[in-house]
Amino acid sequence: MGTLTMSKPPSKTNRKRRRSNRRGARMVSGVKNAASMPNQQLPSYHLFTTLDRVNKLMTRKIGEIARAHNATSTQLMVVATLARHPDGLKSKDLSAALAIRPGSLTGTLDTLQDRGYIARVRVAGDGRQQRIVLLTKAEELIEALAEAERTLSQTFSACSSQNLGGLSDALCQVENNLLGKPNSKPSPPANQSRDPQQSSTRDRVISLSSRVLSAVDAVRRLRDE
Repeated sequence: MGTLTMSKPPSKTNRKRRRSNRRGARMVSGVKNAASMPNQQLPSYHLFTTLDRVNKLMTRKIGEIARAHNATSTQLMVVATLARHPDGLKSKDLSAALAIRPGSLTGTLDTLQDRGYIARVRVAGDGRQQRIVLLTKAEELIEALAEAERTLSQTFSACSSQNLGGLSDALCQVENNLLGKPNSKPSPPANQSRDPQQSSTRDRVISLSSRVLSAVDAVRRLRDE
C-alpha cells in the first residue's frame, strides 16, 4: 500500500513574499498606466507646478539677498510695501497686501520693531487697531531692496512690457479666484498707472513678482486647510 504524502503548507515567510510580489506587480502595472497618460490631460496642474518652481526660485534668490543684509525675504517685503504707503497700514491690511496670515506676520513685525525699522501706532478713535508705519532707520534695508529689484528686473528682462502686464493681470485673476473673488477686476498697485506707456518696468516687475508669490501662497493655504 502506497504512502500518502501531504504537501507542507507555505511558511509564513513565503506567504509574505507572495503578497509582496503581488503588490509589486500591481504597482508596476499602475506605473505603466500612469506613464501612458498624455500630459494634455493635466494642463492646469502642470501650470501650477511651473508657478511653484518659479516661486521657490524667486524666494530662494531674494532670501539670499536678504540674508546678506541680515534680514529675511519677508522683512524686505514688509518694508517694500510700507514704503509705498507713507501713512502706514493697519495690520490686517498689511497682512492682506502680503498674502500672509496675521499670526505668521506678527513675529516679523516684532523683529522689525525691535530693530527700529517700524513702529506700531494706535489708530485714533479705536485703541484696538494699530497702524504700522515705516521709520527712517529702515533706510538701512534700501540697498537690499535695490539689489532685489535689480535681480527681479533681470529675471523678467526677456519679457516685453506688454507681456508683463498681461501676465500680471492673469496672475491677479488667478489669485482672486483662489480667494473666492472671481468677479474682481485686476487693479494696479499703488502709484501705478494702467496705461502701459506710463507704467514703468520697475512697477510691473514688482507687481508681477508679488502676484506670482501670492497666487502660489494662496494655493498652499487652501491645500493646508
